[in-house]
Amino acid sequence: MIRKLFSLSLLLLTVMMFSPTFSTLELAILFSAAFLSFLWGSMGYVFLALLGILLVYRSVPGVYGLLTLSLSIIYVESLHLARRKAPLGHYVVLFASVLLAIPLYYTALMTSTFLPSLSNTSIAAIFIVSVYVLLYVVIKH
Repeated sequence: MIRKLFSLSLLLLTVMMFSPTFSTLELAILFSAAFLSFLWGSMGYVFLALLGILLVYRSVPGVYGLLTLSLSIIYVESLHLARRKAPLGHYVVLFASVLLAIPLYYTALMTSTFLPSLSNTSIAAIFIVSVYVLLYVVIKH
């Protein structure tokens, strides 16, 4: 129960972060999808997809969008870990791996001057998806 309350507080923090960016209707859709993921696990991935689409649609720049998406991934995966009653070490791996997206973003920002026509955000998105897949594989085994 404590773990789910932690996830719920993380959801509130995430909603507070992206509330100035989105309209009331978009916030209602995002919050309902996020809250439904609290009840049904697969809805969390719908929430992440909707958030990603809205972040791209609204052209949310740089670290702000990346941090919002990172906190949302941590929320969805912490719910998954709470359902599985995972040990505390899994939460530490979750936080460390997802928050590594921020230094990876700055690495991508520095290397983007040498890469042909890829935007910094697309490189950072590739990095965060790679880190997420790595985390998913580590936790599943």
